[in-house]
Amino acid sequence: MSTAFNARHELRDLGGIIDHAVAQAQNGGPIDLSGIEQRTEALCVALLRMPSERARNYARDLEHIVHGLDTLHDVLNRQPA
Repeated sequence: MSTAFNARHELRDLGGIIDHAVAQAQNGGPIDLSGIEQRTEALCVALLRMPSERARNYARDLEHIVHGLDTLHDVLNRQPA
């Protein structure tokens, strides 16, 4: 990660991508999951490298991502194969 990495922007951008994927999956539309795993992993690494006091500032946004991923998992598992 570069020093220019903006965790808040990345959290919100990734959250939006996940929200869109959930909406698409709920409507039976195609979803693009490419890059989500890599971006999530890079984000987590960046947060873990931060001082804990600073990383705590991102907890609410991170919870949104986790909830979104859980919702996406549930929606995808309900769909017929």
